[in-house]
Amino acid sequence: SAPDVIKGLLLRNLRWWSRRSDTIFQPDGTLSIGYVYPHMYMTENYNSPGSPYWGMKVFLVLALPPSHPFWVDREAPHPFASRRAAGEVIVTPLKHPLHIMVSALEHTYLLSTGQACHYPLKATQAKYGKFSYSATFGFCVPTGSYMLDQYALDGMVGFSDDGGETWKARRVVEDPRIEFYDAPVLGGEKWPVLVGTWDVFGDGDVKCTTWLVPPPPGGGPKEVTKHWYVRIHQISVARGSHRKKILSAEAGWAVYGQGKDGRILPFFPSGTAETATSGVVEGRSAPSGEGRRICGFRGRSGRDCGFACGSQSGRGDASGRERESDVAEDGAADVERGRGERGGQVVRGGGICEEGQGGEWVEKGVGRGG
Repeated sequence: SAPDVIKGLLLRNLRWWSRRSDTIFQPDGTLSIGYVYPHMYMTENYNSPGSPYWGMKVFLVLALPPSHPFWVDREAPHPFASRRAAGEVIVTPLKHPLHIMVSALEHTYLLSTGQACHYPLKATQAKYGKFSYSATFGFCVPTGSYMLDQYALDGMVGFSDDGGETWKARRVVEDPRIEFYDAPVLGGEKWPVLVGTWDVFGDGDVKCTTWLVPPPPGGGPKEVTKHWYVRIHQISVARGSHRKKILSAEAGWAVYGQGKDGRILPFFPSGTAETATSGVVEGRSAPSGEGRRICGFRGRSGRDCGFACGSQSGRGDASGRERESDVAEDGAADVERGRGERGGQVVRGGGICEEGQGGEWVEKGVGRGG
């Protein structure tokens, strides 16, 4: 809370926004509703043309007296700046909102499992229920309610029991919590993990428990680990379930869906290599719009998808992989474990997931997506 640190945070923030003056203002000079550019789809019924002017609170600093240290202190860098520059990954569990913050030089993001809105919002699952929210990659909201293309499952896992026509994504978590695990590689430091279960279809028939594992604090034994977090899903279907087939789809960060030539990004084949030299975008590269894909998984909807991660890329959304699970005919409980690792950097498909007929995915253990 030192004045020089606050001054640095405030002035860097103002400079960032001032460099976007060509998109944050309407033709009449008023601030637009949206974030960085006009985006009415992100609005709610309580928004109005005056809503963006909450941003004027930043100028409360002008009420400080001339003698305040704020006016004479130099700007201080971010408190984590030197640690991140040295390659450290700073992992911070947040007890009350049930988040885990992950901050590294290339990427800062939030792991989330305990938040939900108590009143109806447009696309509330996307705005509050995703597994992660990034300071680099924007998140998507659904554009409709028909087929996977429109559901925008970046940062999420979704389920369908009607052949993929409609999808369910996480909104309310039953038992959100942060668990701490011993990790010998950390020299005695505890490793925080977010855990939570949600009732997929709302009738207790199918439940999904997810563990969100951040990269090891400090960066871990390998440099690449700081770009990743791990998802572990346990999906359980009740005995005697009337659901015979359940589809699931999952995706990583959303990226801009066009290349420098203005054309949609091409597909990567299954088994795409996992380094940037083979065409997979690093986290810090994505905002530049260089137009390279970061995900090699192709979903059932193929080229008709409007997603950049896992299917078509035209609108900068994200899809992911899709797999089909057959519920046991004899009613035995069907418990399925799958892992998804993702960060801003890499994807792996070959030898781990196999593409079946019609674009189906057969889960074989660990799947990684960018």
